[in-house]
Amino acid sequence: MRTVEQVMTTGVVTVGPDRTAGEAVALMLDRDLSVLPVVSEERLVGVVAMRDLLRAPPYRPVSEVMSREPPAVRPGTNLVAAFDLMDKRRIGYLPVLEDDRLVGLITREDILQALGRPVDPLTNLPWGTTLRERAIEYLRDGIEITILFLDLDNFRSVNKRLGHAVGDRYIRAVAETLLATVDFGRDLLCRYGGDEFAILTTRSLEEAQALGLRAIEAIGGLRVSAVPAGFALGASMGIAGGKRTTERQDVHFAATVDDLVTIASRQSTQAKGEKTPAADAAAGDRAPLGPRPQLRRVNLSTGDHTVTATVELDLRSECYLGEATGPDMGTVPLRLLAESTLAAVNQALPDGWMAAVDDVRLTHASSGAVVTVTVLLRMVGMHPERHVGSAIAGPDPGPAAVRAALQALNRRLGRIFSTQA
Repeated sequence: MRTVEQVMTTGVVTVGPDRTAGEAVALMLDRDLSVLPVVSEERLVGVVAMRDLLRAPPYRPVSEVMSREPPAVRPGTNLVAAFDLMDKRRIGYLPVLEDDRLVGLITREDILQALGRPVDPLTNLPWGTTLRERAIEYLRDGIEITILFLDLDNFRSVNKRLGHAVGDRYIRAVAETLLATVDFGRDLLCRYGGDEFAILTTRSLEEAQALGLRAIEAIGGLRVSAVPAGFALGASMGIAGGKRTTERQDVHFAATVDDLVTIASRQSTQAKGEKTPAADAAAGDRAPLGPRPQLRRVNLSTGDHTVTATVELDLRSECYLGEATGPDMGTVPLRLLAESTLAAVNQALPDGWMAAVDDVRLTHASSGAVVTVTVLLRMVGMHPERHVGSAIAGPDPGPAAVRAALQALNRRLGRIFSTQA
């Protein structure tokens, strides 16, 4: 059996605990690293990951950011045992110690390659087979899972306009960005196809959606060398999984994973197609999108234990004003903002159409909060359509409720208004 010593990386770059987070980030960017062992007097005292450093003020010392007493292995540890330890602790790397001295570092990808598991040579990420195997293991252990698909928008244009070398650079940059976004303890990132990435996560469905939104935001902010200024990629997301309401009985775990992958993949493809005029035409819908409401003003005023939400939208240079009032408690103000948004939308909708708020949720995660709004859109005599929109919330989540409500209907309203003279 092969051992850690045969696979590990030696000459590991380290950082001292008294260095600042900003200095550690600069070192990691310069050496193209995602994790740094923290060493003091030749002893390992912790490890620090890029995602931890980016969440900390740049002046904070590494000692306040690092993970202390990280699990480690010896050079003679066999690879399967090291991989099992990573699995148990939900991490992607292990320091290698000999007589309490750091002599190397081994990653999940190192072990996968050594054991003959398929790894993408461009990004060093595992392929989808590893995701599938891990997902099956989780389900067998009774752990609920969610699968996220991230499909890059219009990536073909990168290869056509800028060349395949730049395209490969973009793919590597996306992989590095996503690695800095995920949490090795809960997420497994893989490259699934040419311009597709997938994440297997044990997060709740709401937290997984928040992770996907952060990933899309990070991809949209990528800047790659040799790419003209103003050129930016986007990404479309699909998601499937979450907690079930009934116990699993007589479940074929492999089939369940296949179903989740198929659903998430189809959702990302559908979301990607909705952004692409060519996809609309291929689907037989050649009508151009009409104008969509734009937010002009949002206001939340409080009175005697009540709150009034006011939202003003602009459409075709006309102003539509919506208001809603309710008790000033809990998440009621967020729902009122969503309701006042739809009250304004309803004024602009053609006769027979009506939109209503079905649900508003504020989901807190370790790295932020997300507002999700579910909207029912109905035409007289037809079954209601259900649309969901989400927006990342800042210190004040109110505006995010408005953005989420508009996002839920954005594409559909473009279709409805395209039919108006």
